[in-house]
Amino acid sequence: MMVAPYWKTHGFGSVCLGSMRAPKVASVSAMEKWEISFYESAFTHPNDAQRLTAHPGGSEGLWRELAGSKQAFPAKYLHDAKQSLVQFLKGRP
Repeated sequence: MMVAPYWKTHGFGSVCLGSMRAPKVASVSAMEKWEISFYESAFTHPNDAQRLTAHPGGSEGLWRELAGSKQAFPAKYLHDAKQSLVQFLKGRP
């Protein structure tokens, strides 16, 4: 797995809810609602306490570079999460 360099996220997988209207249920059946809520929230700040990207400008520099661009996401800037999907789902490092 790789770390998603979205603002409001932490390298260990948690998300700052901020203005997000979170669904009341945390289940697979509510996954689409969570996705919509996440992308419709205000991405107000990067949480780079742990670097989320290998881009020299950090996550802010990465998104500034990509803004308005039609280029594919540059995978070379992704960081390895050092965790498998099974470990993540079980809440293990």
